[in-house]
Amino acid sequence: IVMNAIRRAAELGIRVPEDLKAVAYDGTGVIGLMHPDLTCVVQPIAELARECVHLIMELTQGNTVTQTSIRLPVTLRKGTTT
Repeated sequence: IVMNAIRRAAELGIRVPEDLKAVAYDGTGVIGLMHPDLTCVVQPIAELARECVHLIMELTQGNTVTQTSIRLPVTLRKGTTT
């Protein structure tokens, strides 16, 4: 979504980051190849996947899962769009 917003902003003469700030969420895939370099909130995808698999395994083994949320740290990767 943010890539399309930046592209459309450029078409309208809106400059990033001078006129519009943009932050992506995840910081995965082609975002690292974009110009301008996107500022991103980066999630620990591997750790998130491990936690999900653990919970699924517990449930499929008939165990009760009382944990209602998992908090994992995120980092801000500063690019040139903010």
